[in-house]
Amino acid sequence: MSLFELLAKHGIEVPEEKKQGLETEFSESYREAQEFKELNTELEGVKGQLSQANEQIAGFKELDIEGVKQKAAEWEQKYNQAAENSAREIEQLKFDFALDRELTKAQARNPKAVKALLDRDALKYDKGKIIGLEEQLETLKKNEDSAFLFGSAAPTVQFTTQSQSFQQMNDNDVRAVMGLAPVK
Repeated sequence: MSLFELLAKHGIEVPEEKKQGLETEFSESYREAQEFKELNTELEGVKGQLSQANEQIAGFKELDIEGVKQKAAEWEQKYNQAAENSAREIEQLKFDFALDRELTKAQARNPKAVKALLDRDALKYDKGKIIGLEEQLETLKKNEDSAFLFGSAAPTVQFTTQSQSFQQMNDNDVRAVMGLAPVK
């Protein structure tokens, strides 16, 4: 959801001439939750590695040299595995955020249901873009079993009588349309 959609949702309209300035200032001052989660995931991985390293260092003080070499090799392997896992988690987070963003752009009414219908193995993430998603979304939009999952919000209902629109009706006219007794 863009900044302007969020503001409009809460009843705040930004004039067109001020949108560019606001968007520039907002992008310089604030970061997306995605960036925070990526950095937080990386930080948690580093904290875990530091904790394990401190434990290993404490254990090295009492070991012989051969034991130290063996533990160092084990630690290096654990570090490489943790770094690989952390990088994989960050890539998965980036993919998930990009997928959510693209589903919002495609006007998915229920992104969770649409995700369940996607062949995620056929999708590839590359620098913020999801390759293969557009084709799958078009197929889902055209398929009558899943087309209802896409589109804009439900249309606004407008009450009218045969002779007058809702704006022209008073309270008693509206109550009459609803089958209620008039207020005296």
